Parts: sequence; structure tokens; C-alpha cells
Amino acid sequence: MGLGRTGKLFACDWAEVVPDIMILSKALTGGMIGMSATLATSKIYDAFTGSPERAFMHGPTFMGNPLAASAALASLELIRAPGFLPKIKEIEAQLQRELDPLSALNHPDIADIRILGATGVVELQPKASWQGLREFAAERGVWLRPFGRYIYTMPAYTISSEELAQVCGVIRDWFNR
Repeated sequence: MGLGRTGKLFACDWAEVVPDIMILSKALTGGMIGMSATLATSKIYDAFTGSPERAFMHGPTFMGNPLAASAALASLELIRAPGFLPKIKEIEAQLQRELDPLSALNHPDIADIRILGATGVVELQPKASWQGLREFAAERGVWLRPFGRYIYTMPAYTISSEELAQVCGVIRDWFNR
């Protein structure tokens, strides 16, 4: 989902769970170039260190790519900046203000509306269709990617409030047409 996407740095933080192993990938570089990392507790790490027969030797094709490493460093610096998580909270609050009114419509196609961090989802009823939504949105300058029964908006963390209002407005307009 992306570092901070849910309003906390890692989604597992919501469950107050500390995983033994965590894989980070696309979010490390902001999705610009391939990079991944495997994080592990000391207990897991120690099981693979020591003698060569215990070591987990793995060297991917793109290991140590300086461009990917630079992109990851820049991305992590942005994520660690003081205003990063507060910006996610602002996006979340605006998504709630802009999408929650859809609940009041009692629209027969809407099953649920969920918002967490910088992610807003309108879940459709099983027999509802979003056919034509992509074209409808594109004609209004918005790119939406419905998936199955879900209309997601996962805006860039740098989105302006005006741009987010436009995205949410198109979703509302779709159901009010």
C-alpha cells in the first residue's frame, strides 16, 4: 500500500502487531524504480547469521543499484519529514468530508464507503456495475481505476486539496448522474 498510506508508517501498526518478517518494496522508492528490503526481528536474523552453512545467501539481479538506492534514500527522507503523517491525516479528513455524503444518498449501488489514511474506497453492491466510470472520470480530468466491486482513490501524498476535491467530486457525480 505504501509507507504511511494508512495514516501510520506501516499498516501493521494499526493492529499493534510487530511482525517477525516484513517486506518493503515499491514504496521505498515511491514506485519510481525497483527496490526491496526484507526486515526481520533479531531472532529471525540471528537464525541466518554465523557460519556459512546457516547463511541465507541471495543476490538479486538489481542488488546495489545506485539509482534505486538514491531514490529510496530521497523517499525515506520525505517520509521522515515532520509534515509527512500530518499530511496523510489531512487527506483522510478531506476524503471523509467529500465521500461520506455518498452514504446519505442511500444509492442502491453503494454497499459501503471506507476511508483510512490516504485511501478512499466505495464498495459496490454485488450486482452493481461501474461500466463507463473510467471514461466518465477521464472526461472530467480524473483517472480512476475501479477494481472488482471497488472504486479506489489512493491519491499521491502531494495532492492539493483542490485536486482531491476534483477526484471526489467526480466519484460523487457518478452516483448522482
